[in-house]
Amino acid sequence: MTSSMLLHSTWQWGVGMFAILMPVVSIPVIVCLLIAGRRAKRQGRLIGLKSLRQTHGGYGGLLVDLFWRLDVAGLILLSACLSLILIPLTIAAGISDRWGHADVIVMLVIGVVIIPFFALWELKCARHPVMPFHLMKDRSM
Repeated sequence: MTSSMLLHSTWQWGVGMFAILMPVVSIPVIVCLLIAGRRAKRQGRLIGLKSLRQTHGGYGGLLVDLFWRLDVAGLILLSACLSLILIPLTIAAGISDRWGHADVIVMLVIGVVIIPFFALWELKCARHPVMPFHLMKDRSM
C-alpha cells in the first residue's frame, strides 16, 4: 500500500491520511464510551462517585495534579534531549561535510547539555518521574 501511495503522491499525503483517518477511526470508540456512561448514569451505578473535578477541588487542582503525575517538565526535557541529539544524527548521516555545519553542532551540544538537567529534575523535583533514577543508573537502560 505504501509503495502504491508513493507512486502517485508524496509522503506528505501519507501524513495527511493519518491525520484524517485517526479521528474517523476513533469516533466509534468515543461513541461507545459516551453511550456506556449514559447507561451507567441511568442505572444509578455512578451514585456516590466523585468526578475528577470534584476530587481535586476544581479544574485548577486537576491540572496541577496532572502536571505532576504526568511529569510534564520531565517529558519536555526528555523529548528535547532526544530530539536535539537524534535529529542532527539523521541530518548529517552519511554526509561527511555536514558534520562541520553549525546547525548540527549546536543541536548536538544543546542536546547533550540537557541530559544533566533532565537527570536533576527526575532526581530532585519530579514527584512521579518519567524515568526513575534507579533506571537511569542501569547501564542497559
